[in-house]
Amino acid sequence: MTAVTYNFTLEQGVPLSETVLLKNSDNSMRDLTGFTALMHLRQYPSSEVLLLELSSANSKIEINTATGAVTMIFSLDDTAALNYQTCRYDLFMLSGSSTFRALVGKITVQPRVTRGI
Repeated sequence: MTAVTYNFTLEQGVPLSETVLLKNSDNSMRDLTGFTALMHLRQYPSSEVLLLELSSANSKIEINTATGAVTMIFSLDDTAALNYQTCRYDLFMLSGSSTFRALVGKITVQPRVTRGI
């Protein structure tokens, strides 16, 4: 399965839950039973600096095995700390030999203007 390109926008200092549906090549829902998830955000793909990690282990990614839905949860503190106009990410679904890279893309960060919140 080739990773799907999925770009989205975050507002700096605003929490966001972004849900995507993972599907098989025949457009049926992907069975995610037994999978965990791991997602890294970096300024650019080869950067050694990790900006943010989301995972099912740290409760920043929720997996609905019945519907194939994966929800990425960005807290207010997560988005406030992103001081870049764009960053890159990929999302891996992990389950032994069935591990696959589900998503890859660019996140645009809209900077906040208001301070002191």
